Amino acid sequence: MVNYKKAFDTCDKATAYKLNSVLDRLDEFDYDATAIDDTIETVSGSNLSATHKITRSATLVVAASDSSEKSKAQADYVCDGVADNEEIQAAVNALASCGGKIILLEGNYRGGNISITTQNIQISGVRGAKYTYTAADSNAAFTISSENVHIDTLHIDCATLAGHSIYFNGAANCSVRHCICENAINDNILVFNASHDIQICNNVTRYTAATGPYCGIEVTKDCYDVLISENIVYENASGIRAHCHTGETLERITIVNNILHGNKEYGIYISGSLGTFKNAIISNNMLNEPDATQYAVYVAKVIGVTCTGNHVTDAGLAGMFFHDGTTHGTIANNVISNSTSYGISVNISSDLCLDSNIINSPGSHGCMIDTSNNISVRGGVVALGQKHGIYLKASDYCRVSGVTLKNNGQAGGTYNDINIASTSTYNTISDNYISADLTTKTQYGVIEIAPTDDYNKIINNTISGNSVASVHKSGANTIVAGNRGYVTENKGTATITIGQTSVNVVHGMAKAPTRVQLTPTTATAGKQYYVSAKAATTFTITIDSETDDDITDDVSFDWQAVI
Repeated sequence: MVNYKKAFDTCDKATAYKLNSVLDRLDEFDYDATAIDDTIETVSGSNLSATHKITRSATLVVAASDSSEKSKAQADYVCDGVADNEEIQAAVNALASCGGKIILLEGNYRGGNISITTQNIQISGVRGAKYTYTAADSNAAFTISSENVHIDTLHIDCATLAGHSIYFNGAANCSVRHCICENAINDNILVFNASHDIQICNNVTRYTAATGPYCGIEVTKDCYDVLISENIVYENASGIRAHCHTGETLERITIVNNILHGNKEYGIYISGSLGTFKNAIISNNMLNEPDATQYAVYVAKVIGVTCTGNHVTDAGLAGMFFHDGTTHGTIANNVISNSTSYGISVNISSDLCLDSNIINSPGSHGCMIDTSNNISVRGGVVALGQKHGIYLKASDYCRVSGVTLKNNGQAGGTYNDINIASTSTYNTISDNYISADLTTKTQYGVIEIAPTDDYNKIINNTISGNSVASVHKSGANTIVAGNRGYVTENKGTATITIGQTSVNVVHGMAKAPTRVQLTPTTATAGKQYYVSAKAATTFTITIDSETDDDITDDVSFDWQAVI
């Protein structure tokens, strides 16, 4: 017969738990020693024996106070529901220097800060594992200050007590995935202090504070190579934020494929205004931010920005704002609808390409280029804006080409499809398609507001339907040519019949010509001729008084006129 005491002495606690359950049921065997021996032999040969430990995919296992009894039996550490960070920290500290994996079983864990300073650690929760912060010290639930540390599948509730759900402080090659991080009093996930090669993917973050500088996810202070991807970020003060303090740097920050909604200030905010920020990617994100008091996407002083394929709806202010020296970037294939203010605004920036963006129903101007230079706006659509379609203000050497502008100026008043103002010079407006077919129309397709808006080119545009005129030129040196719907050059013939001294000619141009060249095609008998009364629809050719002796036939001219 099996020696039961020896069986208990040589097995782990999980095996002892199973053996106890066997011995508690001895009455089912009618105290048949043979049946008992057979059962014990079965246990000894299973993965519950002392020589066959429980099969699991972790180095250490932690159970919550309300985990199932079976889970507790398999755990290396069992929490009691008070200061559970002590058991979890003990598991972290117990791992070998080479690292390992810790699993938090289902249940509710409560406690304070857990600090990870050992390399090569993975902490994974099973579905239903939730860590609630209960310490009143504003620390982080998890602080990571090492390399190759990964946290996944945890629900972390800071309960408005913890400063952060997860805090990367000088970390490297780390990640957080498939976690719910909520209710931090500062940033839910913070990447800080030269952390690099960090991945924040497939998480949900929500609520930090109603207003203020805090975010769902924040990156700051000399960090680089950070990927923020496929997260859902909502109801925070701001959604995702990456910025430099004075003298700091950020580099290669990638924000892609996230969903952001209901954030109170900014959706995505990246700024190098106080330091140096190089190379940022903001792509394929979906933002619905009707409650935001600022911008859905805000970019300030970033060198090398790619902002492509984002969908922005109902922005509380502007859809996208590029500001304060942002340069060398591409803003392309974004769709921006129903923003309260501008669709896209570029301010005090340079060398940016805005390509194939669709801006629909902005509450102000569709695209604002303000105090900037070398900005290219190519392709795309600006439609149903309340004010100007595209507004060039105090900007030089910009190009607007191939854009479709339709039915802007819906607020009524003195709005135009392309408005050039405040001493904007050396800009090219070409090959755009401009039309207005609603009751409320823009006044002009393209307009220079003042003579100081000069040396521009307005060429080869197709323009129709504006309430006043297709083009208005103010700069003395601006070139207006080849625009359909706005004839700037014309030519024809005219004849002063015998007995008359003048003829009125309908020139067929958009406004009064500035120059008319005449070439006689018949003899003028030495008489002088000239052009006068150049008006919006006609000009007059006059010849000196004739007598029957001087001119015996009609006098004909070829004419060519330009605006």
